[in-house]
Amino acid sequence: MKRVTVPVLIVGGGGAGLTASMLLSRMGVDALLVNAAARTSELPKAHVLNQRAMEVLADCGVADEIYRVGTPPEQFSHTAMYAGFAGHEGAGRVIFKQESWGAGGMDEEWRMASPKVSSNLPQIRLEPILRARAELMSPGRVRFHHEVTHVETFDDRVIAQVTNHDSNETYEVEAEILLACDGGRTIGRQVGIEWEGPRDLSRTVSFYLSADFFEFAGDPDVLLRWIWSPFSGRMVVMAPMGPLRWGADSEEWVVHLGYGIDDERAFDDAAVEADLRSDLGIGEHRLDIHTITRWTIGGVVADRFRVGRVLVAGDAAHRHPPTGALGLTSAIHDVHNVCWKIAAVCQGRAGLELLDSYEAERRPVDARNVARSLENSKGYATMAKLMRIGDKSLTFDDRWNALSRLWSNDPEDASFRRRILELMAAQSQEFRGVRGRDPGRICFGGRLRLSLLHTIHASGFATATRLDRGLESESLLDARSGDAGLVRSDRRGGR
Repeated sequence: MKRVTVPVLIVGGGGAGLTASMLLSRMGVDALLVNAAARTSELPKAHVLNQRAMEVLADCGVADEIYRVGTPPEQFSHTAMYAGFAGHEGAGRVIFKQESWGAGGMDEEWRMASPKVSSNLPQIRLEPILRARAELMSPGRVRFHHEVTHVETFDDRVIAQVTNHDSNETYEVEAEILLACDGGRTIGRQVGIEWEGPRDLSRTVSFYLSADFFEFAGDPDVLLRWIWSPFSGRMVVMAPMGPLRWGADSEEWVVHLGYGIDDERAFDDAAVEADLRSDLGIGEHRLDIHTITRWTIGGVVADRFRVGRVLVAGDAAHRHPPTGALGLTSAIHDVHNVCWKIAAVCQGRAGLELLDSYEAERRPVDARNVARSLENSKGYATMAKLMRIGDKSLTFDDRWNALSRLWSNDPEDASFRRRILELMAAQSQEFRGVRGRDPGRICFGGRLRLSLLHTIHASGFATATRLDRGLESESLLDARSGDAGLVRSDRRGGR
């Protein structure tokens, strides 16, 4: 059998794997990436990229293109909750609206946190950008439609069997290190890694569709729309997907409906489309549905991030509910943490034990992000329970009357309104990831001042570093003088 020998084998060509390929190429490491699917994602999937992720992607040389084709910052500066969408008087009334993801670059805390602003680009359009760059940086080393079917681990190497589905040829890859970014489908199971955490809490049906919703959807600055439907009591989540227009004028959308884990209706395409039309109140409004997918809400973390010379990252190491947009960003942070360590080992600058620090540094952060995502998801369930609009025996009028209490002037509704709005405000933790309001200051002989704004949730370390020279401020990411050295935070989580 033909054998290919490389320092690093990357399994999986999604956001984590392609980013890892680019990072290792920058560091002069010969890495072979194989991906079982023939193409990049055909589903929108994750879309929000936080500041730290954009810093990493800038290192890879793709940030400018992502900013160019992604959502304009002013069109994902807010999220909002609405009473209904269409089909009845008062539909689309804003219940609660808040700044999100740095308010399109206008939030001072977020500007202090990084020279990069957050971005928004669904994986269906992000991954082709990453793939093209990875192929340019490592010609011939990015292979799609090549599937790892078996892995053997040894003290000094890893050997994987790979099938080229285009030619039906099977060959072996011998590597010093295998980095699994395959979503946990193959490698983790084969080396004995198990999942920890709750699974199958509820089911979501997602529609990827083209539709003109401009007559119904206002607020061009809103990215995520959380719609309480008076027709069913269900919360419907909508997100514009572009690609040329965003906000209310978007050509494409993703719409999510929630179902109980045992609700068989969720598996009937005709039934869920009928639910979608009914819940939104759009009747026979034209929808071009591209795909309908089902997935379950849960939050799990791998019990280990390393087994010998095999490491796991991204969805192979942790799986999140989408609430909080921490999955893809955490995956990018994982590979940024581990790739320089892999390079140091492969280039003989460090021993294999350096790889132990990857799990020590990333697993607690990823576990926290998973827990936060679950908490965010449960917040909406708590609201629904308190509003009492999910009971199937209720009529439309019953549900609308319950929703109307949120803007009622009746003194008897004041405590109810205050409690629900407090819960909605508490969801700000989902959309405002920066912690720590006052930057720390470190002075260097009165000449330079280093500002630290501590921790962006998914990164796990202080990235918010700026050099203040008098009235001017410069990010350490952009600083190229002898004034800036290695900075290490003494706060927990600083790396």
